[in-house]
Amino acid sequence: MPKDVTHEKELSDGSWDSSHFCKVKFHESTVTYTLISTIHLQMVFKHGSCGNVNLSGNITKKVTKR
Repeated sequence: MPKDVTHEKELSDGSWDSSHFCKVKFHESTVTYTLISTIHLQMVFKHGSCGNVNLSGNITKKVTKR
């Protein structure tokens, strides 16, 4: 689900995207759910004293429940 970022003050360009993976395991009388989500972020700043700054990265989180 990509999303573009609108221009704000010194932010000249940017976007984010996310991906999700869900795994379900059945064990006799129990079920285990695992959800893995990753968010990707990219931003470009134009700043007077710093010039053009390109910032990008991602974060992943994993949660498992029975």
